[in-house]
Amino acid sequence: MRAGRMAVAAAAAFGLTACGDGKSTADGEPLTAARLQNGTIAASLAEIGDLRTLSAALADTQLAPVLDRKGDYTLLAPTDAAFTALGKKFDELRSPKARPLMIALLRGHILPGQVTTESIKAAIARKKGPVRMQTMGGTTVTFTDTGKAITVGNGATTATLGATATASNGAILTIDKVLLPKA
Repeated sequence: MRAGRMAVAAAAAFGLTACGDGKSTADGEPLTAARLQNGTIAASLAEIGDLRTLSAALADTQLAPVLDRKGDYTLLAPTDAAFTALGKKFDELRSPKARPLMIALLRGHILPGQVTTESIKAAIARKKGPVRMQTMGGTTVTFTDTGKAITVGNGATTATLGATATASNGAILTIDKVLLPKA
């Protein structure tokens, strides 16, 4: 938990800004902090073209209202391609019978506090190693700087961080894989 506090403190110390890396919103405009800061995380997901599956899953599980509230959250946001890569697993998770599993999976992608890729890099540099944070689902994720990219893993799956965008109540960090729990 101490590492999680360090990451949040690093975010506050370094300021929270979005970094564009060519990602775009649903209307084709660049993904920028100015475009998203006025909306909440949940509302902003609809503006980001490659996060529609996540947006729908959050709505289906009734977790979207949590990300519409005041407060600071960070959403580790798997892209549409990340969900597609799950194949039949994702179809199974979307069934009404598996709703509790889907809720747990999505809560494992929500962090308390607002952090960006830059603040995570700074915390890793200051600590001289990986930084751990606890998710809203009670799992621990570890951020690591590989020298080529920042990765996040939960002990079962490791994903690479992509674009960062800020919203009025936190940050959205795109990731290239769904963080599946250990079997």
